Amino acid sequence: MTATGTKPATPAVQIADSEGAVTVQKRFTRMGERLEVHAGSDSSIRMDAIMLESVAWQDPEDLAEKAADLDPSLESQFSADSDGASEQRDDLDGTITVSSEYARAAIDVADDRRSIEITAPKLGYDIEIGPAELAWLATQTHERFSEWLETPFGPGGDDHDHGH
Repeated sequence: MTATGTKPATPAVQIADSEGAVTVQKRFTRMGERLEVHAGSDSSIRMDAIMLESVAWQDPEDLAEKAADLDPSLESQFSADSDGASEQRDDLDGTITVSSEYARAAIDVADDRRSIEITAPKLGYDIEIGPAELAWLATQTHERFSEWLETPFGPGGDDHDHGH
């Protein structure tokens, strides 16, 4: 266990493009499994399966617009030299799963390490996002995810067929 009370479950992987870099890593916390996204010295978030499901049904264009409006003071931290993990490695094999008794999300890292795909299998949604969108997510408060969860089954609400 680390000083923060978490234990790595997967190697940290850097997701990078010409605009910047973030690291992603599954961690075990006292509250359960989380996907940690680290986008600089002050920008990180640990998302549980429910939060990841809520990301999976977001509009990729909307997330890209939000990421483009990232506060310039935070952009300086989001760079190709991201120091999110001291033991960063790029040998991640397979899918990262983050689950709880209520939700399950699957995270696949692109072969070129330029994006990840987050899938909510039970809901039938997925989204591919790059480092800028991940950096924006790392700056969000719990309230943002609560807003998204006002429609917990995605944009179609209860009418969505949940992949069936």
